[in-house]
Amino acid sequence: MRTNIFDMLNIRTGNITLTNIRVEKWGSEIVVECLYRYPPEEKAFALRFKRVRSSQWISVKMDSEDNHAQVLTHDVGEGNYQRTARFATVVAEIVISYDLVDVEKDW
Repeated sequence: MRTNIFDMLNIRTGNITLTNIRVEKWGSEIVVECLYRYPPEEKAFALRFKRVRSSQWISVKMDSEDNHAQVLTHDVGEGNYQRTARFATVVAEIVISYDLVDVEKDW
């Protein structure tokens, strides 16, 4: 079963853009910063993956100068290393094996 951002945040299906990916604590935490858009709504949030076992970055568009990447498809996966999280964007794909994920938002 796929886990998606819209269900986690209890919001309508809309557009998700990755605005930044931060690697912290020597790679044991990865923060995926996102922007949700469903006109007229626009909300920023982040997914903090904790106790990361591994991550893989696959560049799709190596000459991109874009600051943001539109998400084409995603699966937040399942914690306790049961299923990896995947974010496929127009620029790159990232795969994260993790133990816990926290949602960070101020709305």
